[in-house]
Amino acid sequence: KGIDTRTNVQSLSNAETTVLKSKYIPKNIVSVASSVITAPQEKVPLQLSMAKKSLEFESLGDAETADCYVRVRSCSNGRFLVGLTIDGTIVLTDLWTFTTLCRKNIRTNANELFYDFMFVDKPGMNPKIGTIATVVQCGDHVEMQVRYMKSLEVAYRVAVTEGTSLLPVSKTADRVILLVEPFGTKVL
Repeated sequence: KGIDTRTNVQSLSNAETTVLKSKYIPKNIVSVASSVITAPQEKVPLQLSMAKKSLEFESLGDAETADCYVRVRSCSNGRFLVGLTIDGTIVLTDLWTFTTLCRKNIRTNANELFYDFMFVDKPGMNPKIGTIATVVQCGDHVEMQVRYMKSLEVAYRVAVTEGTSLLPVSKTADRVILLVEPFGTKVL
């Protein structure tokens, strides 16, 4: 907690790279236009910095309404931020008004712990999320699951190792999932 590292945050919309000094891991940093939003892995509010003006971060909200995210992703051209908590709550935040629009728990049983997610169907201009991929611990094993958000039905699952990350291939590619597993691990 609190270890400073140099992190590159790349904004694909304007092909700029902003380098900032941050104590947050890269999967919890989102670059939206000229701003950088960080989601600490503790129960504190989202942090916003205008990257071109300063490296000072301002809190969005307070500790009472804060969530502890395992992953945040932007959608709809940076208007919305979608975060996933370890207990399986998806939180949709409007970055224009800084209001929470939706909170939905996607757990199908109480033993699930969530580590990562990505969009399978990219949301368009509205924040409607159809299908997501998640890395979830189900009791004694870890799976990558593809879930329909409307029904929470698991459409596909495959065993993976703990520490697996989901990477989007591109901003425009739909239905492409790239799994990155730690080197030298075995799945039983």
